[in-house]
Amino acid sequence: MVVFNSGTRTGPQALKNCMNTVMELTRPVWPGSYHGAGGGYGAEERDGYYDYADAIPLLFTTLDRLQTSGPRDAVWWRCGHGQWETLPEALANPDDHDAWYVRDEQRRRQREEAEQRRQQEWAVERERWTQEPAPDPEPAPEAAPCERYGA
Repeated sequence: MVVFNSGTRTGPQALKNCMNTVMELTRPVWPGSYHGAGGGYGAEERDGYYDYADAIPLLFTTLDRLQTSGPRDAVWWRCGHGQWETLPEALANPDDHDAWYVRDEQRRRQREEAEQRRQQEWAVERERWTQEPAPDPEPAPEAAPCERYGA
């Protein structure tokens, strides 16, 4: 966590520039590494997750925000999240493996439900086929007598 104090010597733009500079200089330590997962053969969408095992979460705030709202309010800016958050939200990893697993399970359930619907539709169709009477076979056409032998 880094608490910036703008003091009286710098304005809001200078403070923002300082925060952006620190964020860029520390970029190698706070982002997770992306891993593509899912999206196998026939998948409609690509998906994946970020692994934060080697990442260090970097949180910013300002002394003014802390004094005004306190540390429990949405006063924390986590590098990579892009918005002001509460401390638990800022420390969470909403795009990690656990979040991907939840999305993947939801996709799996949707595929299973679609397959069950398809099986039910086929069962109804098969039932209809077995209950319909077979059409009467058409009588074979009578053979025309042979013109040469008359039979």
